[in-house]
Amino acid sequence: MKAPIEHTSPVPSAAVLEPFAHGGRALMLGHVHPDADVLGTLLALGLALEARGSRVVYGGPHPAPALLGFLPGVDRYRTLERLDGRFDVVVLTDCPNPQRTEGLIDQARAAGQVVVNIDHHPDNRRYGHVNWIDVTAAATGEMVYELLTALRLPLTPAIATNLFTAIHTDTGSFRYSNVTTRTFAIAAALVAASTSGARRTRSTGSARRSPASRSARTGGWAGWHCRPARFPSGSSSPRSW
Repeated sequence: MKAPIEHTSPVPSAAVLEPFAHGGRALMLGHVHPDADVLGTLLALGLALEARGSRVVYGGPHPAPALLGFLPGVDRYRTLERLDGRFDVVVLTDCPNPQRTEGLIDQARAAGQVVVNIDHHPDNRRYGHVNWIDVTAAATGEMVYELLTALRLPLTPAIATNLFTAIHTDTGSFRYSNVTTRTFAIAAALVAASTSGARRTRSTGSARRSPASRSARTGGWAGWHCRPARFPSGSSSPRSW
């Protein structure tokens, strides 16, 4: 890819969709000390791509925290010291500063055919071959949801759980001032997808429920699996760390 591409609309453009249209091998690359924002979005996108036949590697410079062990697929997230082999696409989400990969971004540029940078922070450094930066999004999880929708990829209970967790934490439990009706509409769709999966599970005789389903029944997410995101007193903007 010759010149970097930048896209800022809430709906992904053809240039954003193109790197995901051919399958192959994909890397979901996280930043230092991965939180629910980055893990939820990377896992959701990776699981969806796998459903279409892609081979996906998940990892970053640090391991996933034990607190987020409930996220579907998080057991596959590895600590990476170096990248092995070539990748058809490398994806970073909710990572405005590429230095937070501790050098893995340089290996990714060498090993990856296309680096896709998906983020909502206005201070993002546009380091990808494709940079989709939507500052109107309250959470990067909203953008990944729109990406899956545009690609017509499945929204399974596991994917919905990851995305809901990402949006929940990235918005400070839906408390930041940049939360919109779009945020709640997407969250509702994710709860519905997870609840639908739980109903199908119960119809086969199992009583297990997915996290988003339990959240809908109890009236809150944070009280079940993860704590509300912490942010400075009086802050109403998304974090950029």
